[in-house]
Amino acid sequence: MKQAYLDLAALPQPAQPKPDELQLRVARNRKRSNRNSSLKREANRMALAAEAHRLANIDTLTEDAQDTLKHLTRRLGSCSCHSLYREHLGGDQPLEYIGSATCKHKVCPVCNSERSKRLRRKWLTYLTAHPELTTEYDLMHLTLTVPHTAASGFRGEQFYVMTLINIFKELRRAPWWKEHVHGGEYGAEVTRNANGLHFHIHSLVFVHKSLQNRNELHRHILLSWNLATLDHTAQRQQFGPDDLASIGKGNKQLTPADLACLLPQGSTLVGLESLYTYSDKKRGWSEKWDAERGQWKQYVNGKNLDSLLSGVMECLKYHFEPFSLRKHDSDEYDMDLLVELLPKMKGKPLYQKFGAFRGVKELNINAPKTAAGEAAELLADFAHEEIINPDTLQEAERDEYTYFIASTASVYHFRDTGLRPKIGKKAPRLYIHEARNMAQALRFMIDLSIHPKPV
Repeated sequence: MKQAYLDLAALPQPAQPKPDELQLRVARNRKRSNRNSSLKREANRMALAAEAHRLANIDTLTEDAQDTLKHLTRRLGSCSCHSLYREHLGGDQPLEYIGSATCKHKVCPVCNSERSKRLRRKWLTYLTAHPELTTEYDLMHLTLTVPHTAASGFRGEQFYVMTLINIFKELRRAPWWKEHVHGGEYGAEVTRNANGLHFHIHSLVFVHKSLQNRNELHRHILLSWNLATLDHTAQRQQFGPDDLASIGKGNKQLTPADLACLLPQGSTLVGLESLYTYSDKKRGWSEKWDAERGQWKQYVNGKNLDSLLSGVMECLKYHFEPFSLRKHDSDEYDMDLLVELLPKMKGKPLYQKFGAFRGVKELNINAPKTAAGEAAELLADFAHEEIINPDTLQEAERDEYTYFIASTASVYHFRDTGLRPKIGKKAPRLYIHEARNMAQALRFMIDLSIHPKPV
């Protein structure tokens, strides 16, 4: 079946950019290229670790577990192996990174970074088009957990993520929730600690502005979540002498009667706070030192869109880190955890929008499922830009550049040269001189990724 690709001539043509804008464009492209190359090498390391784990445990792993590791190795190894670059002829032959055919795996570093970037771009567009969202609502980060043990998990379930999600779904049906919350989205994350698998929810919520809205909403959530997550097998069967006092310090609206209603076998860990970002350096007087992370925590300014978006991405980053990939206090990948969870997570809705944002197509972050869609998305991002030589910043004629396909893992960037892309001399590359424009080159790259040939 013939696939339709975006018509370059139909795209709007921008005004002639200034030299500083061109330099910024070159810098952005090099930063993007460097990020993809670094993440691709990380994906390759993960693929090698998966295969090494399979071979080292081939006598004890089940066939299903081996198939899981084989699939992971194959997908991560293929990601960004077919990537499109533009090479300018003459001089030092500078390169421009166009885009990659990616694997779409849930734990792929490249693909999760792409999803994160896609979501940031969509939120920027959406909040710019709907400025009332930043004036009528306070954006907050909600964190929800449940009591669990290594032996029993939560209510006898070791894999209780769907139970957790369903409890949260019921909570959002309460009249008080609809009164306070305009909408939002959430993602489920999993880690492993001394108490076994630890599933928890991170949610971005748009809360109606009012005096003490955080404390009022937190009180409702805490009382309802505590009752809804009751587990008679929980380790805590009664509160310690200081437990209730500690809970009360987190919210001035909690009364002694409220605290008396809390059940020790239910969750009392409900985090609700304004959006924030982390930084290695202290930038102002309002930052707080987070000893656990070893970074400065700064609450964002809701009136500044860039600051607000940074807080949104800090809140939603857990959607792109759905698994704890590394062992605790180690650089080794936790392959046992991945083998256990990947089959169970398949097809599960770990990320959802709710309230006013449910069904909002502008905020969908799933990558295009067809080759035509993937190419069209890249064209929409970059094809409207006139082609310039990254060194001279002069517009390039068609006979002054060509396209080639290579793995981003073979392209390196060095800070002392401004992250200028440099491909290894012996690295395989496939030139496509017959491509007259970016659309044709992208189509060739996507088709090659579907029907791979040696590059």
